[in-house]
Amino acid sequence: MRKFYTFFLALTLCSAASSQELKVLSCGLGVPGIDEPQLMAEDISPDGKYVCGALEMGEGIFIANTETGEVKWSIPEEIDDDGAELRAIDNLGMAVGYSGSFGITWQFDNEELTLMRGPEGSRGTIGEGLTNDGSLLVGSIKASDTQAAYSKDGGNSFTCLPMPPDEEILKVLKKVPEGSAAKKVSGDGRVILGFIGSFSIPCLWILNDDGEYVPDLFPARFLKRSDEDMDNDEKPLSGISAMYLGLSNNGRYVSLLGLIPKDDNPYMEVPIVYDTETKSLKVYSEYQDIDITHEGLYPVAICNDGTFVGTIGKPIFGSYGSFIMMAGETQAELFVDVFPEFYKRYGEADSRGFNVCTGLSADGRYITGYVYYTDNYFDLETPAYYESYVIDRGEDAPGAVDDLESCKQHAEAVYSIDGRCLREMTKGINIIRNSDGSLSKVLKK
Repeated sequence: MRKFYTFFLALTLCSAASSQELKVLSCGLGVPGIDEPQLMAEDISPDGKYVCGALEMGEGIFIANTETGEVKWSIPEEIDDDGAELRAIDNLGMAVGYSGSFGITWQFDNEELTLMRGPEGSRGTIGEGLTNDGSLLVGSIKASDTQAAYSKDGGNSFTCLPMPPDEEILKVLKKVPEGSAAKKVSGDGRVILGFIGSFSIPCLWILNDDGEYVPDLFPARFLKRSDEDMDNDEKPLSGISAMYLGLSNNGRYVSLLGLIPKDDNPYMEVPIVYDTETKSLKVYSEYQDIDITHEGLYPVAICNDGTFVGTIGKPIFGSYGSFIMMAGETQAELFVDVFPEFYKRYGEADSRGFNVCTGLSADGRYITGYVYYTDNYFDLETPAYYESYVIDRGEDAPGAVDDLESCKQHAEAVYSIDGRCLREMTKGINIIRNSDGSLSKVLKK
């Protein structure tokens, strides 16, 4: 039997002297891991209203409404050794992820959990991303190999995304790999980001005028692969990682970790941002003042104006401190330097590498993540646990008003007369929640 729980999170550490605010996600029962589940936030909705993620070590799933303070969590019966996790959430409070070998969607309003099943013969599915209104899901089908796929009916059926031509792949890899995965999707569904092979190389799929997704293996245009490429400034990269992928909600910017030649070293790890509109690459090769141990900046999420966040060094494993790189700037800043309320509560956890920022709203106003937190890191008897947070940068955050309105225009929902959330209108009376928050009734014959 599935277990569902509803509690209210504590919104703490508000600052009257600053427009910034820190919201700590908590079930309000006591100590996480002892009296209540430990929440590990994985994503925030484009408008910043919802946060989704996993209970510690994939033991279950949760969604939090940051406006009302409500937290709902569940331990699905399908969970197995693969764990459970919600990877992305839309403006309507529907999240997508996996539980065991099944892809799942979970709806905040009615706590409806839906299994996503792949085609006959497949071993399972995994949900990775969804559009602003949840009308399109992306992820992967697990069969003899894993294939990037999308669904337009809530995961009842999937369409595999095409692989790039072999000749394009061979420009960046020694052989053509099997399999692919879709990881991110723009708010309108026009751009899908993922990789081919087993984290081998990032790939984009762009929707054309015929309604088909066309692969764009953009790294092929920027990687040095031969001796004549070594002095080619148009090919600045010696490598690129598909482990750390970010896609802005408007589909314009892709954040990645790139490798560039550096003096006598084989390479140096730096953030890179690909612009899908101009098809150009920005390489952040400038020495970063905050990276005092030369661990490199690992971007994890990017917003509509190109601002991105990440960790110094690999998230959790050897990282120390999280950063924000503002659009148009060349020097990143530490969370503890620019977010006073975050510093008060999580300054030590962040500097010890126990903080992982994971999500960024479309406008860049809201940042979510989780920390491994304790009141005293030097006393092993002091309880330590995972804790999730939302940083509200305030209404004066760059682009906050304009971008928030643009991402909300997709936030429409259809409900049955008894309040069930529907994927589309059905025969009879349908309750429509419009993008401005108003409700209307529509009779479909």
